[in-house]
Amino acid sequence: SSLLDATTFHVSPPRGARARVRASCERTRAMTLARSAVIARVVAPAALSEGARRAARSQSPRRIFGRRLQRSRARARALESGAEDDGNAMVGVPVGDLVDASAKFAYAWVIFGYVIPSALATVGVGEVASSADVAGERAMTLSVIMLACETAKAVATVRALDGIDRGVAHSFAPASVGVASEGLRYGLTASVASRIVDAVYASLFNFQVDSSVDSSSLMESAEDPLATACSVAASCVVAPFLEELFFRGFLCEDIRARTRSDVLAIALSSIIFAAAHFSPQDFASLATCGSLFALARQSPGGVRASILAHATYNASVLIEPSLV
Repeated sequence: SSLLDATTFHVSPPRGARARVRASCERTRAMTLARSAVIARVVAPAALSEGARRAARSQSPRRIFGRRLQRSRARARALESGAEDDGNAMVGVPVGDLVDASAKFAYAWVIFGYVIPSALATVGVGEVASSADVAGERAMTLSVIMLACETAKAVATVRALDGIDRGVAHSFAPASVGVASEGLRYGLTASVASRIVDAVYASLFNFQVDSSVDSSSLMESAEDPLATACSVAASCVVAPFLEELFFRGFLCEDIRARTRSDVLAIALSSIIFAAAHFSPQDFASLATCGSLFALARQSPGGVRASILAHATYNASVLIEPSLV
C-alpha cells in the first residue's frame, strides 16, 4: 500500500489512474482484513481441541490470581486515592478472606484452647492429688500441655493470616518506635483498670471473679522450674503474640479499614476478644484490656507494643497470687 502510494505521488500517472490505484489498494486491504477475520474466528478455534479451548478459558486472570488480584486492585485504588498502604491494613480484605481466616482461627482457638486441654487435664483425675509430689507433677504436666496448645494455636493463626497476606510480615511491617515505653504503659494501665472493673462488675452482678489466666494456679503449686518456665512462656510470650496478631493486628485494623472509625474498630474488636474467652464474669475486664491493647496497637509501637502490653498484663495476673 505505501509503495503504491509513493509510486502514485512520484510518478504522477495520468488523470483517473491515481483513483484506480487507490481503489485497488483499498480492495486489497479489505480482502486482507476479511481473510484475517476468517482466520481469527473460524480457522484458529477449529484447530483447537475442546480440551485446549477449556484450558485456554481457564487461564483467565481472575481464575489464575483469584482473590490476590482483587486485593492488588484494591491496594492500587487506595494508593491512587492517597491512602498509605504502610502495613496498617488501610484496605480491608475481601469478605471471603475475612470469613475464611476467622473460621480457621476460631477452630484452632476452640480445639487447642478448650477441647484438647480439658480432655488431657481430666485424664487420670479420678484420684485426689493430696501429696505435694503428685500435685507438682500434675502442675508440670498441665503447664507443658498449655504451652503445647498455645504453640499450636499460634502456628494455626500465622498460617491462616499468611494465607490472606495479613500475617506476621504485614502486621510487623511498620518501623516500630517506643515499643517498650508504650507497651509497659498500656500493660500496667490494663492491669490496674481490669482490677477496678472486676471489683465494680462483681459488686453489681454478685459474681465471684476469678483470674482469666489458668496458669496462675499452676504457679502456686508448681515448684519445678520447668513448669514455671512453661507457664510463663505460654501466658506471657505465645498467648500475647497469637492473640494480638489476630485481634489487633488483623481484626481491629480490618474493621477500621471498613468503617473508617477508630472508635468502632476498638469497640468491636474488644467485644469479640472478650467474648472469645467464654467467661461472662471476666467479660468487662477483658473488654477493657482489649481496648487498651488496641490503643497500644495504634501507638507508634504498633503490634509489638500491644504484644508487650498483653504480656505485661498476663504477667501481673501470674504474680498476683504470690503478692496477695
